[in-house]
Amino acid sequence: MKKFKIYFLTLISAFVLSAIFGWITIAVIANFTVLLVKLGFSGLGIAENIWMIIVLLIATAIGLWRMFKDRSILYGIVFLWAYTGILIKHLSLSGFSGKYMDVILTTTICMVLFLVSCPFLCQAKKLDDKKDEKSEERQKVKKIIKKINKKKNSK
Repeated sequence: MKKFKIYFLTLISAFVLSAIFGWITIAVIANFTVLLVKLGFSGLGIAENIWMIIVLLIATAIGLWRMFKDRSILYGIVFLWAYTGILIKHLSLSGFSGKYMDVILTTTICMVLFLVSCPFLCQAKKLDDKKDEKSEERQKVKKIIKKINKKKNSK
């Protein structure tokens, strides 16, 4: 029962930290873009909607990379949540009313990338688990071999 409690607490901690890390990543990217606007960044002659697409693609690359590196689907779900907010803002009448179709399309593609990557991530986690099991088995075999060698050497 004690092992279960430790495992459960570890799982919950990883779950919460993954969500927090995802929101921190989103917040850093959003705050950086706000800072650029506040500083009067003119976009180097590139239209605002194109900059939005660039930021979305960079954020997606960062999100997918961390999601696979940390093996955390929840991290990607946080990006889906944030992108859903962006999509709603661009589609709603109180937002941009569908004015920037290229941003809407890019946001949708980014969301699909996160959704499609989830099964691949699950498969990668299964492979990691198998590797861990094999590693544990190898350690057990090594211990048995050491014991046998010690018995031979002591005779």
